Amino acid sequence: MEYIGLDFETYGSRNLTKVGLDNYINDPSFKPLIASINYLDLDGLRQRKTFDFIDPQRKLEDLEQFKALIQSGSTQLFAAHNAGFERAVLKRMGFPLPNHRFIDTAVIARIMGADSSLENSSKQLLDKEKMEVGKRLIQKFSIARADGTALVDDPDWDPTQDSDWQLNKDYCENDAELAVNFVLTFENLPAFWQEARYEPLTAGMNQSGWPVDRESVQLMLDRAEQNKLDALTGFRMALDPEGKLNLNSLKQLKEWCRTRGIQASSFDEAHVESLIQKITARLCDPHTKLALGVRENYGQVLDMLHVKKVIGGSSLSKLPKIQLLTGKDGRLRDQYMHCGAGQTYRTSGRGVQMQNLKRLHSPKDMSTLADPTVHWTNDELAENIRQCFTASTPNGRLIVGDLASIESRGLAYMAGAEWKLENYRQGKDMYKVLGAKIYAVPYDYVDKTMRTTGKVGELSCGYGAGPVAVHSFAKGMHVDMDEQAALALVRDWRAINPEVEALWLLLNTLLHSAVSRDPLAWQERTSLANGLAIEFVKIVTPVSLEKMHPGAQSLEVHLYHNGSFLLSRVFHGCYRRGRNICYYKPAERKTGELWKAWYMDPKTKQRRFYDIYGGKLVGILVQSFCREIFFKILDNVQSFVLLDPGLDLIGQFHDEIVLDWNPAFSKLSLEEAKHQLHLGMSDPMQFTGFPMAAEVKSDYRYTK
Repeated sequence: MEYIGLDFETYGSRNLTKVGLDNYINDPSFKPLIASINYLDLDGLRQRKTFDFIDPQRKLEDLEQFKALIQSGSTQLFAAHNAGFERAVLKRMGFPLPNHRFIDTAVIARIMGADSSLENSSKQLLDKEKMEVGKRLIQKFSIARADGTALVDDPDWDPTQDSDWQLNKDYCENDAELAVNFVLTFENLPAFWQEARYEPLTAGMNQSGWPVDRESVQLMLDRAEQNKLDALTGFRMALDPEGKLNLNSLKQLKEWCRTRGIQASSFDEAHVESLIQKITARLCDPHTKLALGVRENYGQVLDMLHVKKVIGGSSLSKLPKIQLLTGKDGRLRDQYMHCGAGQTYRTSGRGVQMQNLKRLHSPKDMSTLADPTVHWTNDELAENIRQCFTASTPNGRLIVGDLASIESRGLAYMAGAEWKLENYRQGKDMYKVLGAKIYAVPYDYVDKTMRTTGKVGELSCGYGAGPVAVHSFAKGMHVDMDEQAALALVRDWRAINPEVEALWLLLNTLLHSAVSRDPLAWQERTSLANGLAIEFVKIVTPVSLEKMHPGAQSLEVHLYHNGSFLLSRVFHGCYRRGRNICYYKPAERKTGELWKAWYMDPKTKQRRFYDIYGGKLVGILVQSFCREIFFKILDNVQSFVLLDPGLDLIGQFHDEIVLDWNPAFSKLSLEEAKHQLHLGMSDPMQFTGFPMAAEVKSDYRYTK
């Protein structure tokens, strides 16, 4: 396979980081300035070549040569850091390439445990650096000047007489070389080729994008702003007529609440919601007798908190983001980062952060947004934002497939909890199953409270969480559970799930053994359940980390299934700290150390070292295993989608797949398309005995 490093320098009057790739590339001002490649010559030596699209004496010839190179064959793979940019530039230039012709080296950096940026990851993994002059060159050539014009369009500017122009070419060449170095360094790793297959799936979704109902977005914005104004005006008139209280001042708000008998440490969205619940419960408790003045003070604080909730809802901040990033054709693109979650390789969101859309419990009729007689609260607006995403045609549908409880099933499968797997195969509600075991009652006698306890336990206890974490989790679910009840739940759940506890212990033992062994010791595979096996392998610690912490060991954890490689995950710089195994994470800052060993706990304000133990490793591997199943399914789904011109794969969220169905072009009816997706998401593939289950729904709007 021939690898060609590729990098572009471009100009655009719009800010790429603010308006997104789609709007930046398709703006009339956009133009490619330089392209650099790093390739093998006939003698097998690496060479650089730069194409100048600005110099009047070279641009036509260079453009033709570059076009000929791009279209010369199908055996070359182009290595580019954040390859979505290079794909988009080539498409804008008129000679796009299939997504599978690219290796995104930012993905390689992330799966190898480094930061996403080329500046950081090249130093972390390759011990090589980007040119420091890059920022200045980008300011000079790639960004509009104060008067809104481009330097490269200035008739008085001569590129042959500007030494920075040659420096810009050197900078572009250096980035192309770094990209191909990533490929050459890591191409022999099994995970490299896995992600080379999966990343084009994510790229395709980024290019397709989500259709957006822009009118609804604007109506929601207008409604939200009016609600904020009304709430603030009402509060001022009733409780602060002189406007002395600054609702954005933490100091003033704390003092205002303190004088009314309420202690508060924060007024972010979570704390506001928690305070509202506590004060409301106190006011409504028939057993609590409050003096009239105290009750009035509590009521005033409650009024203020409701105003804070209205004017400070973070979910509504997605609306202007949607407006800004949506393209001229009404599509919201480039919302996914492949392997964005470095330890599990799950796809993460960017831009609008689609995976964090507020859950929709009761869809509201979007047509009433324009009806002034129908009231919409800001909570209702936030909850219905997802309805702003629609099928691409009025008579089309979004088809949404959802894998049921995939992580719980994955944990049971890896741990060999056959009783749990069998309950899933029988289609039983696992939360009720656990509720029945915890309360020692028959399955059919489990009530809502018992089921809720089972749900909290199943969602929070699987990876070794203690009572404090479970109590916090329950609180986040708005479940009333004190710390004693949380402790009891932890004990009950562990007693019911001995197979999972055994898995924590086994992986913890293997982890400690791997860090303690001689680096040359042979690492044996250890069998788990259902044909799975695990192996710890020492890999070379990056030079940049070895300089910081001599002797720290980097590990790869391999998971196999029936003898075949399934996945691997990397932990850099593992070392003992007391009885714990600690490790390093890549730094994201452009200054200071390249790796970080600790972080500040936001709750305790204390320094905490990154550590790993059996339960945490089980969590990483189960999520990674489920992610692997999901992408195998996604790959299969894409295979039948590509055969139907009326189907488009536009979205995914860990366990959810979204298709856009257009009846004008599809070979399938709506029910046939839903059935096809259901079949694809219900197939356990090679994982015999895995109790796959999927639910498929459809709607014009995204109502999942």
